[in-house]
Amino acid sequence: CFYLKNFDFSVVWYISLPTMLRIRPSVLSLSKRTSSNKSHQVDHAAEAHMKRWKNFTLFIGLPAVALATVNAYLSKAKHDDKRPEFIPYDYLRIRRKEFPWGDGNHTFFHNKKVNALPEGYED
Repeated sequence: CFYLKNFDFSVVWYISLPTMLRIRPSVLSLSKRTSSNKSHQVDHAAEAHMKRWKNFTLFIGLPAVALATVNAYLSKAKHDDKRPEFIPYDYLRIRRKEFPWGDGNHTFFHNKKVNALPEGYED
């Protein structure tokens, strides 16, 4: 910061302002030329690209999602929903302080069928 305190910023202004004024018209004219000449070609390319991805989504993406959904449903139907036997391991379900909701022992998304308390299942 010592260098910035003693630096004369007016020098930067005098050097950069003429440079910016010189460059600015050429940059603007270049952008106008490019956008006015190729806009019609860009529209055709954009339409072709959009059409390709639309077809990809409709004919490949959506059927893939449908197949994955059916596969998940059928594989879930095969499994039995028996919960594992409760084993009170020392390193699981440690409660150093109570949760700030309910009785303080149930997690926020507690499910009686799946989640065990430190003492065991509720059912």
